[in-house]
Amino acid sequence: MSQFTETGIKAFPAGGAVAQYLRVKTPTALAAAGAADVELGTIEQEAFASGDICAVRLRTAPGTCFMVAAGAIAAGAEVYAAAAGKINDVVGKYKIGVALSAATADGDIIEVMRSPAMAAGIWDEIADPGDGGAIPVVASGHCPLVTEGAETRTLAIPTFVGQMLLLHMKADGGNGVVTVAGNVNATGNDTLTFADTTDAILLVAVDNDGTLCWRNLGHDGVALSTA
Repeated sequence: MSQFTETGIKAFPAGGAVAQYLRVKTPTALAAAGAADVELGTIEQEAFASGDICAVRLRTAPGTCFMVAAGAIAAGAEVYAAAAGKINDVVGKYKIGVALSAATADGDIIEVMRSPAMAAGIWDEIADPGDGGAIPVVASGHCPLVTEGAETRTLAIPTFVGQMLLLHMKADGGNGVVTVAGNVNATGNDTLTFADTTDAILLVAVDNDGTLCWRNLGHDGVALSTA
C-alpha cells in the first residue's frame, strides 16, 4: 500500500552508496540522477549500501534545499541538472532553480531555490526510453515518443496523487504500444497504441483505496485496448 506524505520528506531504499544532497532518481532503488534525468528529489543523508533506507526531500517539497555543485557557481545564478546527481550553471535540459549561495569548486554544497515549474514538475520533458524501455514516473511532464518501427514501452503506476503525464507521438516510424501497470479507465484498458504523429493521451494519478493508478483525462488518435 502506498504511503503518502505532506511534509515533503519521504523514505526510499538506496540502490547503493549515494552521497548526501545529490539529486536522486528511481523510487525503488535510489541512484544519482543524470543531467537528462528529472530527479525524485535530493537525498538528505548519505547512503552507504544497497538497501539503506534514506530520507529524500522531494522536488515538490516547500522551501529551499541543499544540492551539490559540479563546479564554481555564483550566488544568484540559474542552475541546471548536471551529471552524477549534481548541478551547474551551464544551460542544460532541465533548469533546477536559482543558487542562493556560491560554490567555488566541484563538490561544494549550496542552497538552492527551485523554480516553481521544476518543483511542481509541470510539463517537463520526460525522455523517451526507446523500444522496450520504461517511461519514467517520478514527476509530471510530457513524453514525446519516437519510433523506428513497431516498438513497445511500459508505464508503471504513478508516484503521487495528481501527477499528470502527457504521452504523444512525436515521430512515427511504426506503431508504438505502451503497456500500463493496472489500467487507465473503468473499462480496464491497459494498452495504448500510438499509430500516427500527434496521437496523444493525457493521464492523471488518482488514489484507488490506497493504491495509485492512472486515469485517462482524454485522448486523440490513441487506441485503447486490454491485453
